[in-house]
Amino acid sequence: NNTYQINARTELAVRYNDISPLENHHCAVAFQIISLPECNIFANVNPDTFKNIRQAIITLILATDMARHGEILECFKQKVKNFDFSNEEHVICLKKVLVKCCDISNEVRPTEVAEPWVDCLLEEYFMQSDREKSEGLPVAPFMDRDKVTKPTAQIGFIKFVLIPMFETVM
Repeated sequence: NNTYQINARTELAVRYNDISPLENHHCAVAFQIISLPECNIFANVNPDTFKNIRQAIITLILATDMARHGEILECFKQKVKNFDFSNEEHVICLKKVLVKCCDISNEVRPTEVAEPWVDCLLEEYFMQSDREKSEGLPVAPFMDRDKVTKPTAQIGFIKFVLIPMFETVM
């Protein structure tokens, strides 16, 4: 995750100045692919429109950085009671929240769909925490195989991240 990238001073962290290195990398790779003639779905879009589309895509991909979760959710909470679809700032905030809902929505899927993804995510976390330990880096408790189980990880994520997010949107 980004914390590891930054703590380990990886090439991505250095390249993106410790600012959402993974999400920035995803943006860069996406636009490298889009720049290929056979992949350029925006080939017939005028340059000004493309500039706006590109900025919107970048904004939304960067919003998936969980380090910004609280900030984005709070922004939406402040706007939701008097939400104004004609206010661009309100609409951008809504888009960020909806993309975040999509990004973290695995747990609302049927168990047979969600569980294999949870297993993959936990294994990724455990491999990262093992590496952090071996490199003498800080380890997030929710990633440490010695401190977390699948049920406790899921309960914590659903209780503290997923439910508050979805309740705010609804």
